[in-house]
Amino acid sequence: MKERIKVITSNEQEKLKIPKGLRMLVRRCCNAILQTEKVEGNVDVFIAFTDDDGFKNYPGSSNADVDGVLSLPSDEMNEGVRNLGRVVISLEAVEAHADRFSSTFKNEAAHLTVHGVLALLGYSYDDAAAKSKMREKEELIMELIGFPYSPSYVI
Repeated sequence: MKERIKVITSNEQEKLKIPKGLRMLVRRCCNAILQTEKVEGNVDVFIAFTDDDGFKNYPGSSNADVDGVLSLPSDEMNEGVRNLGRVVISLEAVEAHADRFSSTFKNEAAHLTVHGVLALLGYSYDDAAAKSKMREKEELIMELIGFPYSPSYVI
């Protein structure tokens, strides 16, 4: 049986329309990370799109190391499928990041996705060394999926 990566997205907000191609971009980000990190086996990753109010309702959102993205690791096994956890992304924060960094909505959505999934895999901003390692990995993945360096990667 061939190993598979399944990215499940959900829209938990009604304030912003999800741009065409965003779900595909999120899947590309997840696939690039999991292949680069050599994650093996059948894997599920959950990505929830929300707004700022919905984001604040998630436990731990006040401790998120980057505004607008929260990682809730799981690592549960169910019938041979490893659930890595859930990444929660505020689409309003994506929009604010795009404005703040003179970037695009898709670029910032990709960056927050990459950041969130790397956090599911254990990367963190806990100290300067960990932050540097995570930033390097973010830049590598963003380059792999076709988004060159942006100032937002160094939040």
